[in-house]
Amino acid sequence: MKKSEINLSEAREDYLETILRLAKNGAPVRLVDIAKEHGVSKATVSDALAWLGAEGYIEYEKYRPVTLTPRGREVAKRTFEKHKLLLRFLGETLGIPPKEAEIAACRMEHAIGSKIAVKLAELMEAISGEFGSNSKAGSAPAAKKEKAARGLSERAADSSVKKGRRRA
Repeated sequence: MKKSEINLSEAREDYLETILRLAKNGAPVRLVDIAKEHGVSKATVSDALAWLGAEGYIEYEKYRPVTLTPRGREVAKRTFEKHKLLLRFLGETLGIPPKEAEIAACRMEHAIGSKIAVKLAELMEAISGEFGSNSKAGSAPAAKKEKAARGLSERAADSSVKKGRRRA
C-alpha cells in the first residue's frame, strides 16, 4: 500500500470498489446507486465522494455521474482482485458457505497487502496442483484435504515455536 493511501479507510475503498463494479455495465454511476448498494443515506455517500474527489480518486460533481480517476481505478481494481481471491479461497478451498465467505472476504480484503495476496494465490495454486485442477470445495477427498490443512497448520505452528512465539 502506498503511503498516500494510508488515510483511505475501508469504507472509502468499498465505495471505490462499488463504483468500479457499477460502471462495468456501462451505465452512469449515480450517488443514489452507491447509497442503495451500501444501505446508507445519500448524505453519507455524498460526504465520502466529496473526500474521494478532493483526494483525486474520483471525478465528482453534485447531480452528475461519478467516475474513477486512474488513481481511483487502480485502488478499486486492487481491492476487487483481493476480494475475488479471498472469496475463492474461503469458498472453494476452505468450503465456507457463500454468504459467510462473502462477508469475510469483504472484511479481509482491506487487511491484506499485495504481497500476502500473491502468497495466498501461490498457496491456492499449490493446493490446486495437489488435488487436481478442479479444487472446488468437496472435489478432493475430505480426508486428503484435512490432512493437507493439518500439515499446513503444523508447519505454521513449528515456525511460530522456532521464532519464540506461542500458539494461542
